[in-house]
Amino acid sequence: RLAQPPQDEEPARTRQGPPLYVAAGPAGLLEAASPLLEHRAREGMRVLRITTQGPTSLATIRRALKANPADYLLLLGDVDTLPHSVVRKCATDRVYGDLDDDGYPELAIGRIPSNDPRVIQSVAERTIRYEREREAGLWQKQCALLANEGRFSPEIDAVIERVFARVVKQVLPTGYDVDLTYANPRSTYCYPPRRFGARVLERLNEGALVFAYIGHGSKRSLDTLRIGEQQYPVLSVQDATRLDLSRRSPIMVAIACWTGNYDGKRQSLGEELIASPRGPVAFFGASRISHPVHNALLAKELVCEFFAGEEVPRLGPALDRARRALAEGRPDDKIRAQIITMANLFVGAKVVAEEMPRHVDMYNLFGDPALRLARPAGRIALETTPLRRGQTLVVEGRADPAAAMSLRVTLETDREAMAIPRAREGESRLERYARANDKVVRAVLASTKPDGTFRVELAVPADLPAGPYLVKAFANRGARSAVGGVVRELD
Repeated sequence: RLAQPPQDEEPARTRQGPPLYVAAGPAGLLEAASPLLEHRAREGMRVLRITTQGPTSLATIRRALKANPADYLLLLGDVDTLPHSVVRKCATDRVYGDLDDDGYPELAIGRIPSNDPRVIQSVAERTIRYEREREAGLWQKQCALLANEGRFSPEIDAVIERVFARVVKQVLPTGYDVDLTYANPRSTYCYPPRRFGARVLERLNEGALVFAYIGHGSKRSLDTLRIGEQQYPVLSVQDATRLDLSRRSPIMVAIACWTGNYDGKRQSLGEELIASPRGPVAFFGASRISHPVHNALLAKELVCEFFAGEEVPRLGPALDRARRALAEGRPDDKIRAQIITMANLFVGAKVVAEEMPRHVDMYNLFGDPALRLARPAGRIALETTPLRRGQTLVVEGRADPAAAMSLRVTLETDREAMAIPRAREGESRLERYARANDKVVRAVLASTKPDGTFRVELAVPADLPAGPYLVKAFANRGARSAVGGVVRELD
């Protein structure tokens, strides 16, 4: 039962016992979310329902949360039902959980921004299906990236692209995959313009652990692909009904302006996508105009939180850690230091500092903050013989947890290189795009032994260029999966 909070706010009580999951909203929306709340209770969480009647003040819910220290808060309803805050001109739900008013929430917060019980039920069912019925597969180690041109200036655009490449290369763990669809006609990663939007939908529907967009955005769409005077659509609210995501539903992240503008007169892109019956399991986006420098920092921190670490994270706490690291930094973070040094030169140290807390506030989660990412829970330790042209590369490893599983081992090019680097005469844009995203030099399918060990051999091409290469392994059986990777240098 909900403890009766005092009229004036007091210091929050100390958390005790299993995690407390709080859902707040009108009775009809709480009823629609019941399957999800029961799912959390079966996990061992304590579940508390806060039933609201009519417009409910933010202070009322804050008092309840101080009286009942929670780990997760799921807001059910649009802003006319459960109010948001406007801090530094940014629409935010952060204030609900910032119980000590230090600028950071003490509990993970997510919102399903709809007053329609059918939408609440759809997201609840999607979340349960994602956690309980997902099929293990390569999609669990895939990060699908969609990007657009910065068009700030040649200098700034070049810096953004260099930072982007460095993050992908150095921060994303070796065993994971990344593919890129880039709305830049000068890039080998640009899909044929007339079919670009169709490819974006196709890639979304194929599934990935994370589908991330980095570029310009508006309230109802992502930026267009531009060639001269021609503009080609990338993704808009009209595409929400064309989504067909099921058990491979990605977490969708939009590092861009406006796509999470949930307090506007019309539904934002993020709201339309999460409301789609076959939409993403969660959406994370900005409610206002964001800054490219801070977006770059946030993107790096999200990669750290989603893909690194031994324990598979829950979404809300991972987002909170990423936003705090965005504002405060991490020890010995050379990539961050490089970004801020360049940003201070281009936009000034004052602007860089002032925008930090705004970006903590403007990015909000649409979905369940307790969602556990579908990242492979297991790890694979790898050892290899030296990488030499024309010889056999022996790969030995052990999957943890130990089990007999299907296994795929690959030798791949560095993430900045193409597997077939030579240009082909008369090659189409579609062929270039496919080739740019094909990093696999050699692949072999096998099985692990019951104790999780394996030994496979890969034939190294005699004409393989010098440089760094990635040796990756992925094993799965049923809902169980494991991933690993190492870097090997070819002289």
